[in-house]
Amino acid sequence: MIGKKVVSLSALVLAGGLLSGCASNSKLEEIRMLAEESKMASQDAAAKADQAAQAAGVAQQSSANAEQMANQAMQTSLATDEKIERMFKKSMQK
Repeated sequence: MIGKKVVSLSALVLAGGLLSGCASNSKLEEIRMLAEESKMASQDAAAKADQAAQAAGVAQQSSANAEQMANQAMQTSLATDEKIERMFKKSMQK
């Protein structure tokens, strides 16, 4: 989004320069360079956003795996508690 704003702003600056009628070649070249820099910054921001989205996906998968392992550990713990309770009751009956 920021990149689009920068490119839009650059286009407005370029259009304003052309409409003023006073734009020299050096000014036009300066505006072109600014537009190109803005485009590159926009592309860089988009690439970083993609990388962040990928990292978030990996983190989400890791979180899901950790939750699954925790649930399995809880089930094992509950099963062990039940076994211990049965063994205790059995030993009390003897």
